[in-house]
Parts: sequence; C-alpha cells; structure tokens
Amino acid sequence: MNKRAKRCGNRRIMSLPRPFPVVVRCAPAHSVRERCYATDEAQGRIFQPCDGTETIYYRAAIPPDAALVLVGNDSACSMQIELVMADGSLLTGTVNQGQQISYDVQGLQVLRIRCTGEGGIGRGTYQIQLRREL
Repeated sequence: MNKRAKRCGNRRIMSLPRPFPVVVRCAPAHSVRERCYATDEAQGRIFQPCDGTETIYYRAAIPPDAALVLVGNDSACSMQIELVMADGSLLTGTVNQGQQISYDVQGLQVLRIRCTGEGGIGRGTYQIQLRREL
C-alpha cells in the first residue's frame, strides 16, 4: 500500500492532493455497520458593500451529507444569511454587529450573504465544515 492510501475497514481510500486537508474517520468497530467519512473545510473573509446586493460565498458541485456553517459579523451593518439545500429548501437568518451564528444542515448547496444598513462595508468571516460519507 502506498503512502497516500488509508484503510477504512476492508476499503482502501486514496487521498488526492487538495488545497485543504481531508480527514478520514471511521465509526468504532463495535457498531453494526462500519461508516467512513471524509471532512473538508471551506473558510474565508466577508467583505462587501452594505447596499443589499447578494454575494455567493460557497457553491457545492456535489452537496455534502452534512455541513456546519459559522458566520461572524465584524461590521456595523446587518448580514442576512441564505442557505440553499440540495432539495431546494431555504434557511435564512440574520447576524447583527459583533455576533456569530452557526447552522448544522444537511445537503448544503449554496451560501449567500446580503449586507444591509448604514455601515458602509460589511466585514466578517465564514467557516464551513463539510462531511461526506464514503
């Protein structure tokens, strides 16, 4: 087995070069069915005008099984978050000045953020932890 191959039960998983690390985890051996999954992370800075225009910060080609989304607002304006799921449903929320908000969702397809208010420029951060079952 080469250096980049990992074992998960009786399956061999090849790790390909990626711009971010992939962690492979398996469920404990005493479980009824062994489950293996890979976790990825996407993160970045939010910087956009507070004029009500939407900006897409994440779009999935293949939606993950689960995602944990954390958005923080470091500006005076208000941020409206829209999470679009793979089944077409929409989850919305508001992050006010100095707040952080997190969502645990299934099948995240798109993360959109719109800044409104008198703050001028909306600034903040987002972090998405993605989990895919292998």
